[in-house]
Amino acid sequence: GINAEYGEAVVSTQSTGSAVTKIKFATSPSHIPFPEVYKATQTEVQLIARLSILDLAPGLIPTSITAFIHQLNSRGQVIPGTEFNEETIIKSGDGGDVMVKISNVRPGKTYAIVLQLTAEFDGVPLKSDKSDEVQVSTPLGGSEADKVKEEINIVKNDVTERIEAIKSDTTKEGAAIDNIDLSGLDSVQQFEAFDTDLSRNLTIQSSILSAALKRSCLAEGQEFFQRDGVKTSGSSIFDCSSKCTAMKGSCESATYNALYKICLLNSKRRGQIVHAKSYTTSINIVCNAVLSGVPSNWNKCMIKNKAYVPKTVETVWGIQTMYDCVMACINTSNGCTGVTWDSTSQLSCTMHRTVTSGMKSQSGAFSVALDCLSA
Repeated sequence: GINAEYGEAVVSTQSTGSAVTKIKFATSPSHIPFPEVYKATQTEVQLIARLSILDLAPGLIPTSITAFIHQLNSRGQVIPGTEFNEETIIKSGDGGDVMVKISNVRPGKTYAIVLQLTAEFDGVPLKSDKSDEVQVSTPLGGSEADKVKEEINIVKNDVTERIEAIKSDTTKEGAAIDNIDLSGLDSVQQFEAFDTDLSRNLTIQSSILSAALKRSCLAEGQEFFQRDGVKTSGSSIFDCSSKCTAMKGSCESATYNALYKICLLNSKRRGQIVHAKSYTTSINIVCNAVLSGVPSNWNKCMIKNKAYVPKTVETVWGIQTMYDCVMACINTSNGCTGVTWDSTSQLSCTMHRTVTSGMKSQSGAFSVALDCLSA
């Protein structure tokens, strides 16, 4: 907490003369408690600074709290150039907890926030050390279609970053292949040596890419909340994922709370509400299952110039590729099991609740069922 300490001073009076006396004075505040997330909307984050639990030295008056904010990328790294500060003035006489409001945020982003208290002693401003960091994700805004589009962009940007890192590794692996020592081997042995090393490196890169794609199914710092969700104990998000998968279709997303070691298992892929919440990680089970499939088999699942007979969840316009259409399907919360993407100028993505009602001919259409992709 914030304490006072003793120091020595020379005190002189007419009656006693000079003497060394210990007097009490306020130190610079040491720190403030870990900020609590009260609420996160599309455009504002609200934190609670628990000043009421601090032991303030006499004469030390809190005057303001400064929030230092950075935006994070999908891997929890600070994005350069995104830092900003916001100050909350503490009203005179307030001795309790303080609501810190941060308004310069955007929907669907993750922010790292630390707080610093300023207090005055005898008119001199003193600053505390900065608090521990709290990470908050703001919810996406707009219609369900808007949310899905934004989710797609987040996934695409995340995967693009990871693929760039993989390209660097692939270049190094290629150099290693070029330097294979084939001297002293006949032609068959040379081919086998090259093929073995190439296969090993391609397998490594495929595994890295698969992991990068599946990582996009996780949402750190977000709770997929559903009022009738099933609560059970758990040891990790992967434990919660296994429990959800074992429910065989009646569970499509899970949230793990690391503080209380609880799984919340939901029938909807993003629950009914997405909360920004500390100590939580959520997973879209359908997304994870589809991206665990073998990508090289995906072309076999695609049916050209055919469209599913509508049992429509919804149609989203301006979807540029079949891949984006599939990502829209697996991220929607309304039970999409297959899609039809129109590659003509309409660029529409129709998400279907069921794919068992037959198909119809449609020029320029591509259709695919999620069950096939996850096989």
